Amino acid sequence: MTDEEVTVERGPVDPGALIRSRQYRVILVFAAIVGVVVSLAAWAFLELVHGIQVGVYTDLPGDLGFDAVPWWWPLPWLAIAGLLTAIAITRLPGSGGHVPANGLGGGGGPTQPIELPGVLVAAVATLGFGLVLGPEAPLIALGMGLGVLAVRRAKRDAPEELVMVMAAAGSFAAISTVFGSPVIGAVILIEAAGLGGARLPVVPTGPATDDRTFCNAPADRRACRRRAPVRSRSFIRTA
Repeated sequence: MTDEEVTVERGPVDPGALIRSRQYRVILVFAAIVGVVVSLAAWAFLELVHGIQVGVYTDLPGDLGFDAVPWWWPLPWLAIAGLLTAIAITRLPGSGGHVPANGLGGGGGPTQPIELPGVLVAAVATLGFGLVLGPEAPLIALGMGLGVLAVRRAKRDAPEELVMVMAAAGSFAAISTVFGSPVIGAVILIEAAGLGGARLPVVPTGPATDDRTFCNAPADRRACRRRAPVRSRSFIRTA
């Protein structure tokens, strides 16, 4: 025995061989199941936000006897939104989730399941009560958290690479609920996460994203029913 460290170098991953393997087919099936669950959760989130917005800014003023929405009406609701968001940031795990000022590619690991309550409270409060922010970042966090949760429940000692792949698949499914197309969601997340090289072809985007499952927004239900299904490949290959 010598005191020299013995290192084992791992060769580069062959995406083609990995995609043809039985393990990858199992991952595709699992990603499809995760995608359906995440799509349902994303649809429920958007419906909840839409219902709060309509209730607060359309129905409630008339129910209270106002002929039109008073100019001061948003002020108390924005204050409530700020209070709930502050509670989520300071009292719940995850610090309220993604910081909008950092952009979608702000860094950090995938959202953990324990962080989802804080993320959702902050997102519902800000979006529902009228702050001008988009739902993309909360949906990405929701998809990641549910993807990680599914892997951890299925296999506690799952390798980190599998956790990251399922987190990416969940985020693809969630963001596709907004844009109505898995291709658009995939392109945005590839740019945001900096995916590329040999790892990109093994991310199962297609099975996790299918906009035939749920309508992409409450206001688009009729168009969604008439829309032809968008078909995509089960993975994205780089040149």
